[in-house]
Amino acid sequence: MLGLVKKRWLGPAWGILSALLLGGKAWGQGQPLLVVDGDTVTAGEFLYSYQKNQAVRGNENTLALEPFLESYVDYRLKVADGRRMHLDTVRQYREEYERYRSAQLASMILDSAAVEAAYRAAYGRMLREVDASH
Repeated sequence: MLGLVKKRWLGPAWGILSALLLGGKAWGQGQPLLVVDGDTVTAGEFLYSYQKNQAVRGNENTLALEPFLESYVDYRLKVADGRRMHLDTVRQYREEYERYRSAQLASMILDSAAVEAAYRAAYGRMLREVDASH
């Protein structure tokens, strides 16, 4: 069943993504790309995930758009199955999710503190340096 659902959506989804990449990113990013278990995924949401994944992978490990689309559809189908089985309400899952969320928030707070320190240092240098021109 999942294979049939996946194949049914990949053709139109691939067409929309090709049009986005060839015709410009502003057109159609709000267009529905696929619907999984009642959740609509827009082309813009998919492209955001694709670009974020490529940034994490780096240039040497880039994944072509079509294989990433297949992986993304598999991911969304697994999430839908997990919700249908109420796995998101299991205590162990909630605790693990909360630990992950806390770790992510802590890294964001530390990163924002480092960014703030860098801004202050750059501003301090700007105040001390003199730009002389004739």
